[in-house]
Amino acid sequence: MEEEIIDLVRKHEEFKLSGINLIASENRISKIAMKIFASDLSGRYGNEWYGGSRYSLEICECVKKKIEKLFGAKYSFVTPVSGNICDLAVIFSFTKCGDEVAGISKKDGGYPLGYHKFERKFYSLPTKYYSIDENKMQKINRDFPLTLIASSICPFPHPVEKIS
Repeated sequence: MEEEIIDLVRKHEEFKLSGINLIASENRISKIAMKIFASDLSGRYGNEWYGGSRYSLEICECVKKKIEKLFGAKYSFVTPVSGNICDLAVIFSFTKCGDEVAGISKKDGGYPLGYHKFERKFYSLPTKYYSIDENKMQKINRDFPLTLIASSICPFPHPVEKIS
């Protein structure tokens, strides 16, 4: 099966050389860019919160400076996106500005999404040793009109029956 896929990729590469793409997103990239995207960096984050990101942070900073110089910009955002896009799709699909979202705080091991940047109120779930404190969660459920409990950052298995 791998050989079949590799053969199809080779045929695709040959085909792409036979014409000019007029859709910008399908244009060829430079060999150096291809080398970078084919490296382990394609699976790394540009955030110190994750382990193994030492050089990716340096690369992001270097690219950031070059982009700002190239475009004469004061600011640029060159950090790789990954799970953030999936999380944002859920947040934007199920909530609106001003809604309340509950999840595990960054200090307790939760995902550092930064809900306030998207005008959502964030409530930290009461956790102890990576488990949700069910009694405190029931109180939060009664006292706050939560729109969403961010399941991608909750402990597993979910104690839904105990906190609803």
